[in-house]
Amino acid sequence: MKRSAEYVERMRCRVNAGYRSTQVVRFQARVNVMGEADCWEWAGVRTMAGYGRMKWDGKPTYAHRLAYGLANGAMPPADLFVRHKCDNPPCCNPSHLLLGTHADNMHDASERKRGVGHPSAIPFSDVPNIRAYLSAGQPIVSTADIFGYNASAVRAVKYGIGYPMDIR
Repeated sequence: MKRSAEYVERMRCRVNAGYRSTQVVRFQARVNVMGEADCWEWAGVRTMAGYGRMKWDGKPTYAHRLAYGLANGAMPPADLFVRHKCDNPPCCNPSHLLLGTHADNMHDASERKRGVGHPSAIPFSDVPNIRAYLSAGQPIVSTADIFGYNASAVRAVKYGIGYPMDIR
């Protein structure tokens, strides 16, 4: 597996900063490092959703959280999400990862139309138009057909489930 000089140096610094070298080596062995701009895919165990997992200090941990922590010198706080700019769950390239809140993560899912059948399948940008159709008396099922979403997702928009009522 080819490793960029910058990546190897960054990982060496993390080992010197107190991370157990065996854990870092195990992590490195499972990341397919490609070019700096490419996704570095996790080659170890993955969840059903495609996210990499490995034990870190005896606890199952997402590989992209480890990648972010190793690249930035500290593991991210548990209340923050490590999000993928590339929308590729097995990616561990630190330049593709950023921290955010649960709301940021849900906004990403909505904008990328992830979660078919879930309210997040409707991007926030469509919410005002859907609500306009509904407030004009259009039935939920008809509105769903017009916009190309399922009825349960449109119902969630109507009643503000997952979508603040003040979205205009």
